Amino acid sequence: MVEVTARNLGRKLSEAGADKKRILLNVGIRAVLGIIFMLAGISSIKDNPIFALVMLLIIIFIVVYPYLSHRKDYVIFYENGVDCKGEVWPISSLEPISWRTISMQVGSRQKMDTKIKEFDVTFIDGAKSAYNRAYLNQ
Repeated sequence: MVEVTARNLGRKLSEAGADKKRILLNVGIRAVLGIIFMLAGISSIKDNPIFALVMLLIIIFIVVYPYLSHRKDYVIFYENGVDCKGEVWPISSLEPISWRTISMQVGSRQKMDTKIKEFDVTFIDGAKSAYNRAYLNQ
């Protein structure tokens, strides 16, 4: 059995990268909310500034870092396959591919549903458009 790599998927048809605006918006909102909650919860910041700084770093790491990890998200569509965030799949094993948007109270999530796996492409700018350009000539 031949290992599936991006090299043996054929010619690159289209690609989409990280949605930097969406990532920055999510990071900004969560950072501000984290700081507000930290300041509301600590009554004596003046008495213990080191504790406040440690709490701020913990909140930022827990609340903000998961969204910063999306800055390298991407999807590349090839003639014979898909590379989504480093996971390479032959197109024949994924088909049929469908798209859905999940509305939430704040924002939405976008999924690329396949026969094998559900890919979260929320933080990839124009993933569905890249798919349409690659395989549907739109």
